[in-house]
Order: sequence, then C-alpha cells, then structure tokens
Amino acid sequence: MFTKIISTLAWTLRFVFFGFGNPAGVGFLLLILSMIVYGCTFDFFNISGAIFVEKEVDPRIHASAQGLFSTMVNGVGAYAGAIISGKVVDYFTVDGVRDWQNIWLVF
Repeated sequence: MFTKIISTLAWTLRFVFFGFGNPAGVGFLLLILSMIVYGCTFDFFNISGAIFVEKEVDPRIHASAQGLFSTMVNGVGAYAGAIISGKVVDYFTVDGVRDWQNIWLVF
C-alpha cells in the first residue's frame, strides 16, 4: 500500500513539473526532474502491483492474475486514459492554442 501512495505522489509531482516546466532556464530543470520522477512512478506502480498479485492471489492462478493486472493497466487503462486525456486537451484548447500548464495540472 505504501508503494502505491509513493507512486501516486510521484505522478502528481511529475505533472506539476510538466505544468511549470519550459525549455528555458529553471523550467528546463523541471522537465529533467519530471523524467527522473517518471522512473519512480512507473516502477513503484508496476512492481507493487505485481508484488500484490504475487502475495494475495492463489498460486494456481498467478499467471492469469498477472495477465489481468497487465491488461487493466496497459490495455483498458491506457485506452480509457487516452480517451479522457484527449477530451481534457480539447477542453483547454482555444483557437488551436493549447494551454499546456492547465492541461498538465488537471492530470
């Protein structure tokens, strides 16, 4: 459970870095930090999910449970996330100009 909390906080921090990052000056450092934080977010989420399945699921169905976790995260979850994020980007686009700071801070 603790690793899921760390993962969620790291994702939030990553999007804040994106929201305030830009290609110039200190903003560039924020973009670099977002890439470093991404490693924590991805690893904590996926590894803790795999460990949870390993500990909580009957050993006879480990492979099926790991497959379901993978499908939910990388299949259904990724698909739903893409649809929702597209709507958020569209919402913050006016006359073809995207408000990236608000887009990232919404996520």
